[in-house]
Amino acid sequence: MVLMCANEDWSMPVLGFSRETHMCPGCGQTDRRIAFNKEIKEKHEAEIEAILTAPPLAPSMPIDNRSNEQGFFERVLAKIRGQ
Repeated sequence: MVLMCANEDWSMPVLGFSRETHMCPGCGQTDRRIAFNKEIKEKHEAEIEAILTAPPLAPSMPIDNRSNEQGFFERVLAKIRGQ
């Protein structure tokens, strides 16, 4: 029997099953089977995990970044004035 077609079966409660069609090269008889493929299951689990994993958060910007925009001299004067 030669594998002619394999389609993933999404109707099963567990990922990794496929519906396979096999054909005999001698007589032409076909046979349909349900098979479990561990590689398909692992591929789907990796895709699901990638979707459910939250992306890393970027560090937030300081609210008062005015001191970062000022030059050295302006910051010294601001400290003298008490701001």
